[in-house]
Amino acid sequence: MTVTKSIKFRFPMDIQYFAEDSETSAETVNTETQTETTEKPEIMIPKTRFDEVNTKFKDVQRQLEELLKEKQDREKAEAEKRGEYERLYQDTTKQAEEFKTKAETTEQRVQQLESVISQLLDAKLENIPEDFRDLIPANFTVEQKLEWIATAEKKGLFAKKPQQQIGDDTNAPDKQKVDLNSLNPMQLFMAGYGSK
Repeated sequence: MTVTKSIKFRFPMDIQYFAEDSETSAETVNTETQTETTEKPEIMIPKTRFDEVNTKFKDVQRQLEELLKEKQDREKAEAEKRGEYERLYQDTTKQAEEFKTKAETTEQRVQQLESVISQLLDAKLENIPEDFRDLIPANFTVEQKLEWIATAEKKGLFAKKPQQQIGDDTNAPDKQKVDLNSLNPMQLFMAGYGSK
């Protein structure tokens, strides 16, 4: 009895490669020659042509770098201008806010002063007699009315004249200092003719 022991290969093998085939077919030989003939020989570039192309490439690369640098410089300058414009915009915005607050406070002050002036006008109108109130022009502003009333008062337009009774002594009582009954006749003549 023969005992056959199976041999285990650690690596799988393809046995057909080890088969004995002494005849090589013409096709396999033919393909080997074709692969050898189809390989193209390496094309050699002349050194002068290589140097020429290489220098052109380096020139173009240098120009590209210069253009990129110029573009970056322009962008940086534009960014600085934008920053300056933003700063100017912020400054003008602050100034506009300041002017707005000043205008609001001024408007409030104007309204207060207008109310005070209208109260002054009402007080002046109360002092003017009813007969003279229609002499004040109606198309004037409050300030113009106050000015007109002040001018009219200076000229005495609204002053009340004292009423005198008819038949009384027209001489002012403050001018008579001397009692006429106590004067002698010569003094009476001198007082009557105005000599002293």
